[in-house]
Amino acid sequence: MWSNAVRVDHVQGNKIYLQSVPDGNNGLVLCWKKVQAAATVFAQRITADGTLPWGIAATAISSSLENDFFLSDISMAANDEGEYVVTWRMDTTAVNQEPTQYLKGQKFNNNGMLQWPYPGVLISTVDGDNPNIPQVVKGLDSSFLFTWKSSRGINAALVGNDGILRNQPVINYTAIASGNWNDPSIWAGNVVPLAGANITITQNINVNINIICNSITVQPPAILTVVAGSMVTIFNN
Repeated sequence: MWSNAVRVDHVQGNKIYLQSVPDGNNGLVLCWKKVQAAATVFAQRITADGTLPWGIAATAISSSLENDFFLSDISMAANDEGEYVVTWRMDTTAVNQEPTQYLKGQKFNNNGMLQWPYPGVLISTVDGDNPNIPQVVKGLDSSFLFTWKSSRGINAALVGNDGILRNQPVINYTAIASGNWNDPSIWAGNVVPLAGANITITQNINVNINIICNSITVQPPAILTVVAGSMVTIFNN
């Protein structure tokens, strides 16, 4: 029992979207967003006797380097192995990119160590789908079930213990000519890649907008050049 309130975060700033789950040892694990850090989820564990085993500094679960994104709608779940999964919605705010929303997830253990690739696993992969109100619950065989509402209705994705989506298709795109990323004519199918796709580069491509990809493979001697002011976010390589 705690005789007084326990301060779980020693960094000043407003906290929102607070979530908590039991840690399996009569303590708690908490997650939140700090208003002053637009794209970062923080987590902290507090034991049954009111101590902070991860230290007084909260652990960053998502990337604070994603300055072109705004984070909201946090949800959290735990399994029986002392592991925790957090999901959140990201919104682009970059001036040179069409508004895009998607969901990400990250798993960490009772020691505060991240278990999935940093800065998180892409959960929703349909561009312009406006996902919101994400929820995550423990599934069978160490998996986690993610659900959310979108413009298409209610959606679900099953993610394995390794962070790999089991039932969510990822679209593949191949660059067939040299040029700027946002030029449809350089892509097979004459369509600029949607957010969350697998990309294969076989020509010299200039990334002249902010892009979000599941993976990018550059086949030599092709060259991928990121133009100053543009940002590349890759989830799985």
